Amino acid sequence: MKRRAGLIRRLGLVVALVALFGIVGAAPAFASDTGTITCQLVTMQGAPLAGNENQTIYVWYSHDGVRVPIASNVPNASGQVVFTGVPVGHSLIFSVSITAPYLSYTKTGVEAVAGADTTVLLHTPRAATVRGTVTAGGSPLVGAPVALWEHGKVQALSSTDALGNYTVYAPSGTYRVEFNERVHASVNTSAWAWSYWKSTTSWTKAKTITVTQETKTRAPSAVSFIDGSVTHGGILNAGVELTGVTSSNQVRIVSERSNENFATKLTDGGSGFATFLVPGKYRVGIYGPLDPVVHVQTIYWYRGEGRGPTTSESKATWVTVGAVIDTIHFIDVPTS
Repeated sequence: MKRRAGLIRRLGLVVALVALFGIVGAAPAFASDTGTITCQLVTMQGAPLAGNENQTIYVWYSHDGVRVPIASNVPNASGQVVFTGVPVGHSLIFSVSITAPYLSYTKTGVEAVAGADTTVLLHTPRAATVRGTVTAGGSPLVGAPVALWEHGKVQALSSTDALGNYTVYAPSGTYRVEFNERVHASVNTSAWAWSYWKSTTSWTKAKTITVTQETKTRAPSAVSFIDGSVTHGGILNAGVELTGVTSSNQVRIVSERSNENFATKLTDGGSGFATFLVPGKYRVGIYGPLDPVVHVQTIYWYRGEGRGPTTSESKATWVTVGAVIDTIHFIDVPTS
């Protein structure tokens, strides 16, 4: 009996020790699930970059194609952010949202180390710079949007100041430079006038510029004084009478001179449109409903005042647009 009691006591001691070490060991196991990441904004040459309230650093990872956010914060005056409790075992992604002249970008391939502090240097490139002046009718154009186009999208945007000057910051690329002006057809109707560098309203004839953002071995390129002017042509102002509920608000305009196609849209109510066009002759059509059988939209072309439209472009009337507001009136446009 005494031997059995002693065995039971020793067995109880072993169980207690296992339980004790299991509890003590649980804390380090929990702590090892996370680490600390210290992010530091630096220039491409590695010098610390000051932070401000308009900058944000995001840290996240991707799981099965789904973005899983971890944290975000504004860097301090020294350009630093400390993220604690970052889970280990994930390839982290850092997205840097920053103000000009620096470029926002993304850094990948960093993992948190269990129970340790990992420093991540976020090398932040300076953007390439495009500068110039925009005029209209020989005078500086104030508040005019200036856009850099690449691959059919606006990649960078700015506007002119009180003297018509502008500065656009952009990543590396080859761009068309577009200058815009909002021209008012009436109190409630306006349209955009535009031109491209150098002095053309034709996308295909526009010149391109190539700029390069800063790299570790190269300074950012600066293209100075890409000057532009917006040619004042005319505004085509159209009233439209529809015979049904519109199922399309697309308007097609074809130039006699260049055979180029321009597009605009009817107003929300479908009662008309206004668009800027350089002086010349144009055919104007409105897209009708989609044919459910052949899946093609019929275009109804303007055929003159007081006359219904035609579906034949060759029978459409040429509309002359000059340097003033020219008004046409569609009647009986079938849309449903």
